[in-house]
Amino acid sequence: MLPSPVTQRGPLVHRGAYFEVYRDREGEREVARKLVRGDGPQLEAIVASATVGGVSTSWDLITGIHSGLGSRGHGSDGLVLTPAQVGLGLLRSEAEILEHHGAAWGSAGTSLDADGVLTMPWHEARRLCELSVAQQRRWLPRLLPELWDMLADHPHGDLSPTNLLLAGEPDQRLRPVLIDPAGMFVQGLSFHLSWISSCLEIHLRTTTASYPVLPPFHTSTLSLATGATLVEHLGDFMASLALSRLAPAVPVGVNVVMRAVSSVARSVAESFELSMGGADPRGDQPIFGRVCATRQSPGEPHPADLLALGILYYRSLTGREPFGNDPGGRPAWVGIGATDDRLEGVESLVALARHEPARPRELHHEITTAEDRLARSLLSLQVPDRERLAELCDAVASGPPSP
Repeated sequence: MLPSPVTQRGPLVHRGAYFEVYRDREGEREVARKLVRGDGPQLEAIVASATVGGVSTSWDLITGIHSGLGSRGHGSDGLVLTPAQVGLGLLRSEAEILEHHGAAWGSAGTSLDADGVLTMPWHEARRLCELSVAQQRRWLPRLLPELWDMLADHPHGDLSPTNLLLAGEPDQRLRPVLIDPAGMFVQGLSFHLSWISSCLEIHLRTTTASYPVLPPFHTSTLSLATGATLVEHLGDFMASLALSRLAPAVPVGVNVVMRAVSSVARSVAESFELSMGGADPRGDQPIFGRVCATRQSPGEPHPADLLALGILYYRSLTGREPFGNDPGGRPAWVGIGATDDRLEGVESLVALARHEPARPRELHHEITTAEDRLARSLLSLQVPDRERLAELCDAVASGPPSP
């Protein structure tokens, strides 16, 4: 059931393109209630699609207005989703992530009701974007080790100046709070035809300006502790789209779909719980998936999340995008296609990853050497562990005060 747009709640405090948030009370505590806008535009979400089976596997990461699997010629008219249904699916996945990991992010006590209203604790906090640039420059290095711990609990996938809250007063002690993780859910079909096994779509919504090179939640086989470069992490992502990283094609079944999901999500066993509905007259079966609890912490942030932190810090120092990308445009990894082990559309993505961001000190001479080193270490993913991150941040704190 979709939420009614006329439902009366507390005062409206945020109205985004697709969701709105109200401030309300629940017993003795103040809460925020988030729901899908009933009158919003068609939802634009990033969709990773795969067709698995036969002799090839094709991936196509696309963005734009979603019109369902049926529009792609797969004959799945029963699975076409309306924008409101896509929004509700993303909100449900956000609720499940917060249920399992909100406590580590400072957002414990969330719930989703039958009407599709997500209730979260109300935080007396400022969004990062509400702090001055000087305050961001001062406080981000002090908060990065704590953010490392939060993100090591589970990937967030949507780090942005609006989703990072800072509780407390800037002239005292600030405490980070993470809200609004990237929503992600699965839908698909397992086909009765013997020459095709299944078709799958993973819906994802994120702040693409924070993820211009590496997509959220992609399967990462390179630990930060290995010292792999950004280009090497990108190569790891692109390799995950190739058929050689999947098991050989097998008869129609959920296992095929799960192998396909694993090339986008971090770990199928820990990221999605898949189920299949009843077969239609043609023998095709719908596939649905929901996010479930991560069973084991990887001990370090997902590389895409660490890179997003580096982008936020670089902006606070320079006011620029480190990779020269259009923050309002689509990320370079959108548009990649893979058939078997052949990748297409990767030229702009590889060029972006190889782009050397201008050194902050070259842009603004008042930036200290320690600040410059911290920003460049984050952007190159050369932060092998929390201890090294703390050393870099301590060097910033012990240096000359920020202007």
